[in-house]
Amino acid sequence: MTDLDLYKFIEESAMSTSLFDGKAIMWVYHFNVEEFAKLIGENILADGGIEVRFQHDTIAIDMTYICEYHDIDVEAVFKED
Repeated sequence: MTDLDLYKFIEESAMSTSLFDGKAIMWVYHFNVEEFAKLIGENILADGGIEVRFQHDTIAIDMTYICEYHDIDVEAVFKED
């Protein structure tokens, strides 16, 4: 995944994003989870997966580790709150 891939996913499929104190959070609708999993790749999910917050109609994902894993600068993709 590149920063451009992530940016496009956010624009087309994410409900919302937040960046606060260097921590990036993205809210993804449940029906976009499979697409998101393909985007981030199998390797990052192989070692026990990633923690998320399951909410009513979205899943909140801490993107900080995922971006670090893919060498993506969170501040280049996410906007500060």
